[in-house]
Amino acid sequence: EGINHIFDKFYQVESSLSMQKQSGSGLGLAIAKSIVEVHGGEIQCKSKENEGSTFSLTLPIIDREMMFLNSLKSEISTAIQKYSPLSILVLAIKIADYEHFVELYGEKECERILNAAKERVIEGRIKKTDLINITPWNGEIVVVMPDTNGTGAEIVQRRIEDYITGNKNLIEGKPYCPTFISGIATFPEDGKSPQELLYVARKRLKIDDRDMGVTG
Repeated sequence: EGINHIFDKFYQVESSLSMQKQSGSGLGLAIAKSIVEVHGGEIQCKSKENEGSTFSLTLPIIDREMMFLNSLKSEISTAIQKYSPLSILVLAIKIADYEHFVELYGEKECERILNAAKERVIEGRIKKTDLINITPWNGEIVVVMPDTNGTGAEIVQRRIEDYITGNKNLIEGKPYCPTFISGIATFPEDGKSPQELLYVARKRLKIDDRDMGVTG
């Protein structure tokens, strides 16, 4: 009779209390439920008298892009609360170069190049409060810049482009050098959701043969 309430805060089953010398706070299952739900999952209990109870939970499979979209959504919420701007910059390998590079060296090597570029950006080209994420499946690095308007984003864009395109050590020992291009978008002028901002930034990539589709 208590199964519909066991996940409520401070709820304790009377029969359980009578068997314990020290009772708990009644918060354990409520906390477990909160943790599972904040990760997009569900928790439930099935019980048979004199046989016992079975607790089970499910959690969604989330890839790196979905995790990034969730973090960007959180940053947008913060920007709304603070009445402050937010910009994103997409730094991408030109699609023809990306396909050719993957064909020559494989996806792992391409991811290594993206990680090397990411480290160069982190070394001094973005603020500590900025977020950075790589999407190796389409040859991109995405930088999220809280408290940065469109003008500030353009300054960062020029700085990063000059630094990355002028740094051949990213692929030291390789005869083929992929070309990096970039596009920016600012909240709320260019979009109010992660997908809208990514779409605009990708659309502004200065190359005609790049796929501008947004996944996730």
